Amino acid sequence: MHREASSLNAAPISRGRAELHVSEARSMPFLADGSVDRVANFNCCYFWRPLNETLGEVLRVMKPGALLLSGTRFEVAAQYASRGGGGGGQGSGGHYAPCAGAAARQRGQ
Repeated sequence: MHREASSLNAAPISRGRAELHVSEARSMPFLADGSVDRVANFNCCYFWRPLNETLGEVLRVMKPGALLLSGTRFEVAAQYASRGGGGGGQGSGGHYAPCAGAAARQRGQ
């Protein structure tokens, strides 16, 4: 996936307008506080454990006023959680929005 994304985004990467990293979202020590303009993730928040900690890390690296775009098919997240994924309610899609709000409040936004 990284190879394909790198190929698709070769122009902005070569101009220094984009960077791609492979890591767990809950630990991004290679990114400074308040250094990211935009964060996008799709169909992955139900893998984030612990969810509050991961969202806190995402918010840590975001600049004030940065854009967070998160796409999740909550019915898929609920199915995943019902099969034992996500650590019970921790990873379910229904848990995501309250955690996002809590993480933002902790950051003072």
